[in-house]
Amino acid sequence: MNHKKFLPGCGLLRVIAMGMIISEHVFSGTLGTTQFPESNRWLFLAAMGVSRYGVDLFAVISGYLLYEREQRSASFFMLLSTIITYLLAIPLCLSLFSGEVNYLSIHNILNIMKYEYWYVTAYIGMFFFIPFLNLVVRHADGKSLSQFFLAVLVFAVLIPCFTRKDVFGFGMGNNAIFLMIMYCVGAALKKYTSENSVPKWLGAWIGKRSLIAFAAVAVMLAIMINGVEFITWKYTEAARGIYPLCNNNSPFIIAGAIFLTLGLIRISNVPAWLLKTVKFIAPLTLGIYLIHNHPLFRKIFILRLSGIATLTWYEALSACVCLLIILYGVCAFIDYLRERLFQLLQLKKIYTFLLEWLNLTFRRSAI
Repeated sequence: MNHKKFLPGCGLLRVIAMGMIISEHVFSGTLGTTQFPESNRWLFLAAMGVSRYGVDLFAVISGYLLYEREQRSASFFMLLSTIITYLLAIPLCLSLFSGEVNYLSIHNILNIMKYEYWYVTAYIGMFFFIPFLNLVVRHADGKSLSQFFLAVLVFAVLIPCFTRKDVFGFGMGNNAIFLMIMYCVGAALKKYTSENSVPKWLGAWIGKRSLIAFAAVAVMLAIMINGVEFITWKYTEAARGIYPLCNNNSPFIIAGAIFLTLGLIRISNVPAWLLKTVKFIAPLTLGIYLIHNHPLFRKIFILRLSGIATLTWYEALSACVCLLIILYGVCAFIDYLRERLFQLLQLKKIYTFLLEWLNLTFRRSAI
């Protein structure tokens, strides 16, 4: 398989996932505000109803993209090096932007250990287990995978959602274990949609039917978010039962991520301008994933958008577009410097050499 071949569907899904995550955090800044006009309620519900799928979708796409790719130990250390580079570069860039030198403190550089940054540490954990997850999905037959996903549905989704208790340690969708599960979902989709004989029932869901199903799920989620009263952040007795259905491990969120993946994964007739845009943005999605909810970025940009609820729909949309442009600009600059630095230091060759040396040393000591 040629892994350098660009897949428009995967690239588009990566961009959509990042847009969803950013949109969720931008509009969540309006929570608890008393200035939220009723006329803009539909804007908030539409944005939140569509954007809640971002984390699950990102994990599913990771599984789809990396399932058939040979995962070496050097790749894991390259990911760690990339994340460390961003953790160092983000405070530096934001300090230059804002003129505040105190942003360069150790507290801001090592914020990866904070709970607010759970999605980064969870992604590192998921990435570490990718070779094992690929091995499991590759050698498991359809019956075994069905039993596995049925068990996941019961113990990781239904029971935590309806009891509102994380009895089995899945973090309500906010930890590495859950991301690994969603990765397996994406890997299984890759396994059965890339084979010569795609199951008939699965083939029927690839394309427009899944996009329609995603739209239906998104509408239902928006209705539930309205019932939870996210806008005023009030929990009525009725809302307490609905709120777990809006978490990352909600059956609605998981189904929406799967439907959207099946709907767009085989897309091929993409306009040239859109294809060029996706090709430019898609490689930056990891950087955007790392920076978008960084405590400093949130403080400087996102929290200042808390008044977005009082804007008209086109002003709110313009504010989101401006934020996206800033995000992509900062990430493009950091990623360009990172790529040049890694090439200069030849990090991949160094990691490969060190790991081979360690492997050889351990083998000699075992003899």
